[in-house]
Amino acid sequence: MRHLRVRSHFKSGRLGVRIMCPVSIPCSGGHLAEIQDAATNKFLQDKSRLGHANDNDYNYFIDLTDEAALDEWEWVQSATKPNFTNWGDNQPDHQGNDEHCVFLYAKDHYRWHDVDCDDHDLFICEEEEMNAGGNIIG
Repeated sequence: MRHLRVRSHFKSGRLGVRIMCPVSIPCSGGHLAEIQDAATNKFLQDKSRLGHANDNDYNYFIDLTDEAALDEWEWVQSATKPNFTNWGDNQPDHQGNDEHCVFLYAKDHYRWHDVDCDDHDLFICEEEEMNAGGNIIG
């Protein structure tokens, strides 16, 4: 069974294309979440909104990157191209030519925005089995 878990730790360090989770992200045996469909995306958007009420300062990294090739987005864990996306308007924009990771951006209703992998934000982990830590949200 698939579980999605919100972590309150801050992300730091770069997310490499073949790295499950950087050492600095305690996914406890899991990996950053892959959002495969609109229903999962809406569920995570709703949970993110509920968790932070009207505070738009909480963004959540997911497992998507284009570090291997510009605009060739793929999920890190499964090394597959996304069959569903929920980009914000004019996204991805590669602002500063250094935005190769993706997060759910609070100020855009948790739609997807490309972002510098060195940004410090929250993240959503996906786990096959239940592990300690974080809040289970699905």
